[in-house]
Amino acid sequence: MRTLSLTAILIAATALVATHADAAPIPTIEAEVGPLATVPITSGSVSIDGVTVVGAPSIGSATQEILQVNDSTTIGGFNPLSIAATEFNLSNPSPLAQFTAAISGILAPQTTVSWSAYLDPNNTPLSTGELIASGSFSNLSTVTSLGFTEPVAAGTRSLTGPFALTELLSVSGPAGATVTFNSSITATAAQVAEPGSLAILGISLLGLGLITPVTRGTRPIR
Repeated sequence: MRTLSLTAILIAATALVATHADAAPIPTIEAEVGPLATVPITSGSVSIDGVTVVGAPSIGSATQEILQVNDSTTIGGFNPLSIAATEFNLSNPSPLAQFTAAISGILAPQTTVSWSAYLDPNNTPLSTGELIASGSFSNLSTVTSLGFTEPVAAGTRSLTGPFALTELLSVSGPAGATVTFNSSITATAAQVAEPGSLAILGISLLGLGLITPVTRGTRPIR
């Protein structure tokens, strides 16, 4: 009878955790390139005017959320060209997350890229609430394309719920010049057991205690 009770407890606990997971908001991407803007997309990838934005569920995992922005653009009528990409409803990977941000690329002669990466613990799209990293890169040469890179480790941050990541870029230079870049923000969970897993473990141990026979104080029958 107690074994059946333990099974029922485990099934109920698992269902509770699954229900909590199912109730989590769906990660959603939006992007703006100059005057163009996308509608909210939950597929994890969107392309607009040559700019590609990728996030959950296409990349990342249960312990890591990533927002990537990649582009190879030729400067035209909008100069500087403003680019904004955001992903919100991201799942909290841990009460304590390690944030890193990085950008690299190639600048044509006399071109400039400015970049900044943001976290919003209040889950607001396109928010510039908390700056993770930023950089400005210029190629002063008139004849040679130059590469650039800036990896940034931003340290840890406590999170209590869904959050948003945002990248803002500005690209400028002579008309017809080409700029290529790859940038990302990554939130990696600290190595802490998930509350749901701890709950199941605790209930399991409690259940095992219920079905363990009491032997202390008994004597064999002769």
